[in-house]
Amino acid sequence: MDALSRILNKKAIFIKYWDNALKNIVFKKTPLVGNIEGISASNLGGSNIGINKFITDERQKDSAEVLKFITSYEVQKYLVMNYKACSGINSLYDDKEVCEVYDCDLAKSIQFISRPSSITNNYDEYSKYFRQYLYEFLYENEDVEWVLEKIDDIVKIYEITIDTSETLVGLIVFAITLLIIIMISLSFIFLLIEKYKKIFNFFSIDLWILIFIGFILSLCFIFTEYGEVNKLRCSLKYYFLNQGLTLIFIPIFYRLLINFPFKSEDNKYYKWIKGNKFLIIFLFVLYDIILILIFIIPSVDIRVNEIVDGKNFRICHEKNKYENIILSLFYSEKL
Repeated sequence: MDALSRILNKKAIFIKYWDNALKNIVFKKTPLVGNIEGISASNLGGSNIGINKFITDERQKDSAEVLKFITSYEVQKYLVMNYKACSGINSLYDDKEVCEVYDCDLAKSIQFISRPSSITNNYDEYSKYFRQYLYEFLYENEDVEWVLEKIDDIVKIYEITIDTSETLVGLIVFAITLLIIIMISLSFIFLLIEKYKKIFNFFSIDLWILIFIGFILSLCFIFTEYGEVNKLRCSLKYYFLNQGLTLIFIPIFYRLLINFPFKSEDNKYYKWIKGNKFLIIFLFVLYDIILILIFIIPSVDIRVNEIVDGKNFRICHEKNKYENIILSLFYSEKL
């Protein structure tokens, strides 16, 4: 609005503004001055026109005819000559009648660039903050590196990485997680050392192994957070976490069952539970896998969390409207 007021008040020497049909203007229009001779740039804007796909075929055809009429050479010529509209039909600027009332040389010299509207879902917000940071550099003496970083952050998606160029946190967490997994893996050795066996006698060796594997799987979900968040990583994240918790808690659940007060060699339930240890564990594992294959993988989606004046990042998101019910089914068995 400041530029427009200066145009109307004639209080400027050079002004960068949109093409317009304002009358009684004392300024001469020229292409924007470029750094390299012969190279310029003018922002291309306008409106999008579409046809509703939910109307009848007949109305869609009629609408298409209207669009053909509006974008025809004759109508565009009329708009250029009478309203000084800028048309996308380049051949109009070779028409002698048009050039009598319109600066065709200027029109043909303009080198258009489009707004980067596709880089964000909300271009208005992008434009707002882009200009805000730029003005802070121009008029408030903000540091150029800080301003460039803030402009980059408007649309940049940050990821967890072991690259230390930005932060050491990713590498540190990765190293600690890997170290814990190695320590858990080495703990298997204690199950085989005679003097330590009495410490681990609450569970049989096979159940201890399952518990250790469960802890390792639960930690592996941390690795799925590294790199670009995609559907595969999200699916693996759900699998590692839920399968890991299952392998941790089900051996405990099984051990509690065979120590329940009904313990008796003559009790058919006790005999069945004691004789089908791996079948029981397998059923719980299968339960997790089925839920993941049927409900989680088909509905997993990626969502971008846009943080104003912060770092944008992607997260795993369930687009299933029964998300809470499905997650409740997952965690109910663990409880």
